[in-house]
Amino acid sequence: MRRALAAWMISILGFAACAAEGGQASGLSVFAGKTRQQSVEVLFDRIARLDNTHRERLACMRAFPFFMPEAEMLLREKSRSGRILDRQMAIRAYGYLGALARDVVFLDALQDEDPGVADNARAALAERAQFLPVADTVAGAMDEKAASPIRAANLGAAVDAWKAAPEAIRPHDSKVLARCAVQLLKSGDAQSIRAACEALSKVPVQDWMPDELYVALEEESRVPVIEAACGALAVRTDADEILSELCTHESPIVRLAAATALASRKVEAVDILKSLARDKSARIRAGAAAGLGRFGGAFSDAVLTELTRDPVWTVRAAAAEALGRLPGRAVNAGLTALASDERPEVRACAALAMHRKGVMGAERHFARLAADADARARLAALTVLPADLISRHRDAIIAMAEDRDTDVACAAIDRIATMRNDLAAEAALCKACLDSRLAVALTAQLHNPPPR
Repeated sequence: MRRALAAWMISILGFAACAAEGGQASGLSVFAGKTRQQSVEVLFDRIARLDNTHRERLACMRAFPFFMPEAEMLLREKSRSGRILDRQMAIRAYGYLGALARDVVFLDALQDEDPGVADNARAALAERAQFLPVADTVAGAMDEKAASPIRAANLGAAVDAWKAAPEAIRPHDSKVLARCAVQLLKSGDAQSIRAACEALSKVPVQDWMPDELYVALEEESRVPVIEAACGALAVRTDADEILSELCTHESPIVRLAAATALASRKVEAVDILKSLARDKSARIRAGAAAGLGRFGGAFSDAVLTELTRDPVWTVRAAAAEALGRLPGRAVNAGLTALASDERPEVRACAALAMHRKGVMGAERHFARLAADADARARLAALTVLPADLISRHRDAIIAMAEDRDTDVACAAIDRIATMRNDLAAEAALCKACLDSRLAVALTAQLHNPPPR
């Protein structure tokens, strides 16, 4: 099947290389006359350039599986390069090879002296697991001989698949997933323990007991691990005592996690969130806003309104989203003011909050963002636009596939691809395949289904 897809991809590339749109050759023409080996070198050169954006790199990374086995050999070689950026990008792209990616390459990258390479290796492991059959991810999570980061990535994908499946046809027993997570608690690896805690927070509470997690926490001093443990314990009412203790932890990160976990059950935890909303750290203030939006109720309105005037835009964005989650349809002055914020990302969050509250005319805020001269505003509009509004803004989204900003065009193509059985959307994807920019053409091509 993969060979058939590769042949299809090459034939399309050959066609696109000869095609032109408005007198300008398609971005795919960079592959014209090149061998498969030369083609993967072109792709890697694009992802390793310092001036490329995330979406430009992503488009190229997603194309590597169509050039196997040359892609695997080149990425494996580049993962051992003396250039740090080459190693980072090679291991990140390696995850897109799915089942054809080798564990040993990830393990080498996890031990790299550069922390950025190790971080990209963890992200790539998670990406690879998304491409594997569910049965393989469950088996991989249960394999006690495998390295804990690999088990953790498989567990994360297996739990996500379990959650996404309809309850009547879930592919495996959640008790098995809980058992895998509990085993990972003993790994000692902070990232793996965090993955185990995240998995435990998603499976039914009756499938696991918190005793193993309590044991893991007894001598634990790493803040990220304790933070993740709070998230797992949030689903259990029998963990209120230990969460209450963690609400007095010296780290504001732990206090935030513990208070958020308790806020749905104890009003004292909501008071802690309100105090953390005035913390000196913008990350803590934003997290407190998110917690208050979920659990604070109407009594959080004043605190969140104060955060709408925060000097840090990420906090204002969090406040806008939180205000949109508060009960009732009333919109306060703070949220209205954020609709005109200097940062387009904040304006987008405010528009989404107003839409959630059913505010008349909320859609016009999305329309303004989509037509803004600032590319960040257009990208923000595409990022936060809710699924139920896509059909109403269909024509604007299709037009944005030709946006002069590459990131905006790629984001628009991703949204267009969700428009099923829409002839105009299909025509827009075909046209984008002939775009002069490689990232745009590849993004569209990867959304176009292969011939049956």
